[in-house]
Order: sequence, then structure tokens, then C-alpha cells
Amino acid sequence: MPQASALFATGCIKALEGRLISNERLERMLEASDAQEAFRVLLDTGYGSQAGAQSPRDYEAMIDAELQYARELVQSITPAPEITDLFLMRYDYQNAKALFKMQLSGIQESAAISPMGILPADRLAAAVQDAAGTDIPEHLANAIRQVQDYLVLGKDPAQVDRILDRAYMRWVGREAKACRNAFVQDYFLTQLDLYNVLALLRMRGMGAEAEAYRRTLVDGGRISRQLLLELYASPPETVSMRLQTAGYGREMAAAVEQCLHSGTTWAFEKWMDNQLVQRVKRVRGDLFSIQPLIGWFLAKEGEARAVRLVMVGKLNRLPGDKLRERVRENYV
Repeated sequence: MPQASALFATGCIKALEGRLISNERLERMLEASDAQEAFRVLLDTGYGSQAGAQSPRDYEAMIDAELQYARELVQSITPAPEITDLFLMRYDYQNAKALFKMQLSGIQESAAISPMGILPADRLAAAVQDAAGTDIPEHLANAIRQVQDYLVLGKDPAQVDRILDRAYMRWVGREAKACRNAFVQDYFLTQLDLYNVLALLRMRGMGAEAEAYRRTLVDGGRISRQLLLELYASPPETVSMRLQTAGYGREMAAAVEQCLHSGTTWAFEKWMDNQLVQRVKRVRGDLFSIQPLIGWFLAKEGEARAVRLVMVGKLNRLPGDKLRERVRENYV
């Protein structure tokens, strides 16, 4: 059950930070000659040992074991579940997306449902069938009803994603402001801004109409809605130049410019993830707050992304240099 003491949670987490995969270990995985060697390096770290993995293709089971452990620990020692739930509820929205996509395709894929959410999977599945008849948070029930209303006329899985992503960002933005924790407010305000810019890049790349982007935007960020709508139809050089003055500096403008010219968004997504990691790293020394606990959990998520990236790449015989350029900044 949750604990009352932030200092107790910090003490537990500080003892675990040394077990995170270091830059040196990650580099050894990147330099490995093949997937088997990368797998051996991963095994040597103790990562995912609970899964009993036998081959490189078992990497997903190892990731699941680590993330479930992280979620269970966070829920057991958090001094402020109303704050840590902001980070966990994202998985419930992701699971709702997966359930709707299974409904649309007629194909059941239990592996698509993450065990990381707050809600039991069967309760969420029942809500996707009938949001009015189940015990789930009202903000998620409202989002599910929006999708159900859309599915009366439309069947585009990408639109289902956009509805639920926008609903989560609107909810978490409101809750972050209400919690009066400066770090949490800054983290989610930054995430909201970057969500809006990423949506701009993706929807421009798809050739979507400006009206579709307007319906996707979430208000309340540092970058104004008016500016983002103006930039949606602007030339690439104008987009990057004006975003440079929007509070995130030249690095953001460079990542946006690269995406607009390449037609892919991975450079911006990497920069976005690095921005959020940097914000967490700044407060990891606040021992009497919830920040170290949140930082460790987000570090475990980042660790999982890195492991997945390297193992998928090695299994597909991609060179280490190609993988290295996509690896995000490490928490440790």
C-alpha cells in the first residue's frame, strides 16, 4: 500500500538506481556483433531475470518483467498516488486504443494489452463495449464514449488514437495543474507542448487538412494554439524559425527542421524524449519529494525503450551506428 513518507520512497529508489543499465553496458550491447552477444550482455546486467529468458527473442518478456516490477514498487511505496497515477494512467489509455483496434480488426491479441495500467484489463474491455455500465474513471469513460460516437460513422484506427491521446493529454494537464507540484506541472506542460508539435509534424506529413489538426490540438501549453495553427500551413523554414522563439530554443527548431525535410518524425521524437529526461534529471536530488520516485520509474521506461531498440535492431542485423543515433539520453 502507499507510504506516507517521501524520504522512505527515496531511500528505496536510491538503492535501486545503481541497477539501471549504464551507458557503458548499453554501449557494449550496441557494439555486439549479433543479437546473441547483445543478449548475453543484457543477461549479465540481471535485467529481466524474473522472466527466465532463454534466447534473444525473449527480450519482450524481460522488458515486461522489469516494467511490472517497477509499477508494483511505485504503487506500493508512493507517498502521493494521485501524482504517480498521472504517469500510470497513460497505459490504460493505450490499452483502450488496443481494445478498439482489436474490435475494428476482429483479431484478438492479448499481447497488445499492457499490464502496466491501473485498471484491470477485463474491466476496461467491458467499458469499451459499454462505457456507461462499468466502474472506470469518468475522464476515461468520456474518452471511450467519444470513440464509440466516432465509430458509428468512421473506422480509421489512427483517428481512434488521436481521440484517446488528446483526451489523456487534456485530463493529465488539468490534474497536473491541480496537484500544485511545480515539477509535475512543468513536466506535463512540456509534454503537452511537444505533443502538439509532434501532431503538427505527423499530420503535415500525412497531408491532413488544417481543420483535422485543429481538432487534435490540446490547449493550455506554453506554445499558443494560434501560433501552431498558423505554422501548420507555413513553409518549413518558417515553422522552424518561429518555433525557435517559442521557449525551447534552437535545438527544438533543428529537430523540427530535420523532420520537415526528411518526412519522418524520429528526430523530433528523440529530442522530445531527451527534453523530458533532462527535466527529471534536474530534480533527482530532491530527496524529500516524490521526484526521485517518478524519475526512477521514467528511467525504467526509458531503459525498456533502449533494450527494445537494440534487441530489435540486432535481430534484424542493423549496424550499431544506425541504432546508436536513435538511442535516447540515459537517466543514469
